[in-house]
Amino acid sequence: MLQQQQQVQQSLNHSQSELSRLEAKLEQLIADEKELANLAADVARQTELEAGRKTLQQQIQAFANGRFQKHNLSQQAEVIAQEIEQIDGQLKRLNHLQSTLENIPQWEQQLSRLQQQLSRIDAAQQFEQELRSLIEKGQQQQGEYRQQVAMALKTLEAWVSDIAGISSEAIAPVKAALFQGGMLSKATLTGLNNILADLTAQTNQAQIKQQQRELHTQLQLAYAQKAEVMGIGSHTAKQAQLTTQQAQIQQSIAQLDQQLTTESETVAALDQIEKQLQQLENPQAKQQLLIKKAQTATICSKTIQRSTSNSSCCCAIAPRNHQPTARL
Repeated sequence: MLQQQQQVQQSLNHSQSELSRLEAKLEQLIADEKELANLAADVARQTELEAGRKTLQQQIQAFANGRFQKHNLSQQAEVIAQEIEQIDGQLKRLNHLQSTLENIPQWEQQLSRLQQQLSRIDAAQQFEQELRSLIEKGQQQQGEYRQQVAMALKTLEAWVSDIAGISSEAIAPVKAALFQGGMLSKATLTGLNNILADLTAQTNQAQIKQQQRELHTQLQLAYAQKAEVMGIGSHTAKQAQLTTQQAQIQQSIAQLDQQLTTESETVAALDQIEKQLQQLENPQAKQQLLIKKAQTATICSKTIQRSTSNSSCCCAIAPRNHQPTARL
């Protein structure tokens, strides 16, 4: 019986000790509940700030995407500008070729005349020989004529000196006629020499064939360039398309620049929110910790109730004259 009482006393002492510990913990939980209620405003503020931070972070990411997009668009614009410059150079060259190719009909006529000259060169060479003989004969006759005119003029001068009534004025028309005849003969021979020189050039078979080859080569090149010049329309259309695309890209870049103007303000606002969150010292984490402690409050309360119940049972079993139990 004594041993049983001792066991009951020991159990009672342990229960009272555990009860005291749980009561202290319960008091701490009650204090935590008060603190949890006080944290409500800070938690709401933290939630609001974190939502704002998320929005600003999304905006900053959008700014980064915008800068990346602007970089790509700038590169595209640079490539398009180079293409437009190349097409512009090609169009200038083709327009110059087009003005040059307007001479094709004239070159074709020249080639046709050269071919005709080659086909008639034998007859032209024979005519050249005849004309050369005629000129040589005319030059010989002109020399004889000059001698005859000189003798006639000398005779007339003698008549003026020897025959009375014949004056220098009287023979002046005769002298003028003789002189004019000599000039006409010289002019005729000069004209014939010019014709002979031109005919000699036209009957130079080697020279004509050389001209024919050069003109033929020039025409073949012109025909090839003519096909190239026909691409002016497609080049012009391509240039217009690139110009339109360039304008659209420049407009997009301008819009991105306008959007990026608020980046510094957004970064500053995010920094301000970060500072405010640091000052709050994460009340949500404190709240979670306090909530977790509060969840144990019920367990503690039930444990206290059980401990109290056990203590009552122990008091009923122990003898009334047992002093330690009586004090309890």
